[in-house]
Amino acid sequence: MRTKPEKIIQNFCIWTDLLGFGNAFEEGEWSLQNSVCRKNLERLHRLEISLHQSNDPSKEVAFVLNDGLASVYDLPEYGDDAMRFLWWLHSALSNHWLLNRHDIQYGNPGARSVMTFGDRVSSWREHTTFGDCFFGSPERKKLADKKICIYSPEEFQLNLAFSKAYIIETSGTKGGLPGPNMYIDKKALDAIELYLCHNSFLHLMPNGSEDYGDHGVLNFKKVLACYEITKTIDSDALYFNIYRIIENIKHKVMSLQFFSSPIKFNKRGITTEIYHLKKYFPLDEVDEETHFFFDYDNYC
Repeated sequence: MRTKPEKIIQNFCIWTDLLGFGNAFEEGEWSLQNSVCRKNLERLHRLEISLHQSNDPSKEVAFVLNDGLASVYDLPEYGDDAMRFLWWLHSALSNHWLLNRHDIQYGNPGARSVMTFGDRVSSWREHTTFGDCFFGSPERKKLADKKICIYSPEEFQLNLAFSKAYIIETSGTKGGLPGPNMYIDKKALDAIELYLCHNSFLHLMPNGSEDYGDHGVLNFKKVLACYEITKTIDSDALYFNIYRIIENIKHKVMSLQFFSSPIKFNKRGITTEIYHLKKYFPLDEVDEETHFFFDYDNYC
C-alpha cells in the first residue's frame, strides 16, 4: 500500500478514432480470413505511419487499441524550450490531417480526433511479468521476465484527460461532433495560452555570423523570448494566433482558425466548449502572401 500521495501531472491527450471501422467486420462476418475484414489492416498500417511522425517522441506517449489511438503529452516544465512544445502541437495538428488524407484517399470515412487537457496519476507498476511469480533458476527467470502478463502503461493508469477525450469523441454526431474532424477542448486552448504567455523562454537564433568552413555552419545565440496569443472573431471564424516576441519584435509563429461558434458540451460531469478546427497555418509558415495552410474541410 502506498504511504505517500501520488504526484498529479497535467497533460494533453488526443483520442483519435477511425470512423466506420466496425462496418467492414460486420460485412466480413468478423473473420480476418475474409478479405473485407482484412481491409481494416491496411487502415491500421496507415495509422501506424502517423505514430512515427511526432516531433517530440522523447515526451509524447501513444497507445493503440484496435481502431483507437490515444496520445499523451505531459505539460512541459517551465523553462523548457517553447519550440519543442510548439513542434509537438504542430505534429498533433498536421498528423491528423495527413492521416485523414491517406485514409479518405482509399475510400474510407477518415478519423475523428479530440484534444483535451487534464490531470493524471500513476498508481502502480507499468507491467507485471511471468517472472514476478516464477520460482526457478536465475536463467529460467530471465526468460520468464520477457513474458508480460499485465500491461498498465504509466501514462494511462488514471488519466482524466484521456477519459474526457474519449467521452467527448464517442459522443459523435449526436454530441455535435460529426465527421472526420479535429476538435479541441477550450481547456486545452487555455492551457496552451497559460503555458506560453506566462513564462519567458530561451530561444536559439542566428547571431548574424556564419562559419564558411567545409560545411558552412551557422552560428547561433541564445535570446530571451516571450509569447503572446491573440483571439479574434469575424463572421464565421475564430482565429487563435501565436506570436513570438524577441527584442520587442513580434513574429507570428502559427495560427489556428476555428469555426466561430463553439460546441457546447455537457455530459457526465464534463461541461466545456469544443472548438472545431477549420484551418491550420503551420509553424513558421504563416507568410501573408503564400498563405500555406492545412484545410480540415478538404483533405486533398
